[in-house]
Amino acid sequence: MNFPTLNRRIRMALLAGVSATAILTASANAETMNQGRLWLELSGVGPFWYASNKEVYIPGTLEIKPKYGMMLSGEIGYQFAESPYSIALRVGHGWSKRRSSSFSTFSSFSPSTGVTFFNGGNGSVQNKEKLTFLDFEVGRDVGLGNAGGKLRIHAGLRFASFRSKESGYGSFFGYNGTFYSTFVTSKLRRKFTGIGPRVGFNSLTPVSESLALRLDAAGALLFGKRKTTAIETYVTSFGSSFTSATRRSKSTVIPNISAYAGFAWTPASMPGMTISLGYSVDAYFNIAETWNGTSFRKSDRIIHGPKLSIRFDF
Repeated sequence: MNFPTLNRRIRMALLAGVSATAILTASANAETMNQGRLWLELSGVGPFWYASNKEVYIPGTLEIKPKYGMMLSGEIGYQFAESPYSIALRVGHGWSKRRSSSFSTFSSFSPSTGVTFFNGGNGSVQNKEKLTFLDFEVGRDVGLGNAGGKLRIHAGLRFASFRSKESGYGSFFGYNGTFYSTFVTSKLRRKFTGIGPRVGFNSLTPVSESLALRLDAAGALLFGKRKTTAIETYVTSFGSSFTSATRRSKSTVIPNISAYAGFAWTPASMPGMTISLGYSVDAYFNIAETWNGTSFRKSDRIIHGPKLSIRFDF
């Protein structure tokens, strides 16, 4: 038997096997490392919708502002292969629950003449608002040291559209020797549309193997136009009618601050899914105008409340 020939064949077979294994392993690792990462996150926030100033129709009796609301949003993002950079697109739509306010008054007096004089009135007003935003951002992962935490900083643009509608009526009557009445209908519209730069960060700090503390924060400056339109129509018992219209429009910059704090849980059986629960605040300063009975005032809108998010990483 030719041992040198056999040894040479064995060596060649072993070398081919090792080479094939190395190539397959390297290919598998390259495939894992080169692939980008896509994520999708769905969120809901409720139930509070705060306005810093109320609309005053009749002081003390007919005043209104939003109080409860809901915000739904969705986010899709992509982490580039073998890169700390990512892009994300986020859209959200929120609305306030319809609120109503009403009043009813009546008073009378009888002077010595024996003739009874009286006056009174009743009316109501309804309010509903909505806000839509769209974010585009470029992010970069910078890490949080050796603790296993994650920190992503981002910069981009936010577009926001705010709409507010109020409608109401009032009926006023009286007798002062002659019966009189006036019927009033009112429509109030507030709008803001703006776009501007937005910067912020997202962080995850591990608490346990499957639980992490999540903190998000961002700030934006929205350049746009704030508009207010108020139309009132009066019809009297004497057959006369007239309409009063007030229209205001001003270019302005609206500061916007958003923040979130909560916990993120990743089930061990589903490593590609993360459920987050916490508290969210999204504030828009001076985004609307309100009437206080004598003049217009600027008013904030702050949408806040418990937030539930579900994220899928593919």
